[in-house]
Amino acid sequence: MWCESCQHETSEKNCELCGNITEPVTPIDTYWCKECEIPVIIKRSSNNHKCPLCGSEIKKLVKDIRPVFPEERLLVEILLEKPMKYANCSVWAYNNRYYINGKSIEITSSYYKKFNPEYIISQLEKYKEINTYDKFDLIIERFVKANAVHLQEIIEEAHTFIKQEATNYPIENIVLSFSGGKDSTVTADLAVKALAEPKLVHIFGNTTLEFPLTIEYAQRFRADNPLSIFRTAINREQNFYNVCEDIGPPARMMRWCCSMFKTGPITRVLNRYYRDISILFNIAVIRICTIARLIIDVIHPVLDLAILKDTFTAEVSECFELFQGSRDF
Repeated sequence: MWCESCQHETSEKNCELCGNITEPVTPIDTYWCKECEIPVIIKRSSNNHKCPLCGSEIKKLVKDIRPVFPEERLLVEILLEKPMKYANCSVWAYNNRYYINGKSIEITSSYYKKFNPEYIISQLEKYKEINTYDKFDLIIERFVKANAVHLQEIIEEAHTFIKQEATNYPIENIVLSFSGGKDSTVTADLAVKALAEPKLVHIFGNTTLEFPLTIEYAQRFRADNPLSIFRTAINREQNFYNVCEDIGPPARMMRWCCSMFKTGPITRVLNRYYRDISILFNIAVIRICTIARLIIDVIHPVLDLAILKDTFTAEVSECFELFQGSRDF
């Protein structure tokens, strides 16, 4: 728990110093180690601002950050008209600002207007073969090692949460929603390891708009986890583009696509196998900031269908969604 007013970490819901309601999770900041060329995640309550690997002083960079994969790095280089210039650099990003060896470059919308899509695609293809993962893999390995303690804390917190919520459910009533993305992959990994049970039910929500690589990965994941039970949820009655013609494309105030092509088909699969049986349903949804402990307080009064917090790489990608009541499906 964290008191923003006092900048103080506590275990109480109300700060013992000022009495204010505390935030559920201690904020983090990202620092940069110039020697190791990596971000270092530090809790705001910590006074230790040295790199865990080399011991050198680290400089505050930004609140949140994510790795930039070689394909995206090449795209940025093409927009800057400098293909492959940063191939041997450590590249990270926060929103539209890219950090190259700790120095920032802002990529605004004007950069995307400079070239037509055909040119960008041709450049991506031109440099595809030499755009390797060699440097990227070394940087990520170093990053994981430097932040191992922080990452392990997140994993242990997630495992504890899963075990607590799974206590009142038989294994066959614990279900994982699997989209083929990184978040649901981590959710599945956390649940299987926390419960020491490889035979959990996975429901793959095929929206009919999946990238071929997503389908390929889902098939590979299934082959790599032969003990897991897999079911596919798909809307075979309607065509997304035809519905767009009839009622218009999905919009913020009219999100028909999710209910029609994702939650709807998943609901039908759940009803087919579980009907009125109470289950623990695990689903990952990206959140920028986590309220992990707060959500635990929220779910117990409505626990027909509970949630699983998903953690990916750092607290910036902790994921959750609350589904209330199996009969609502």
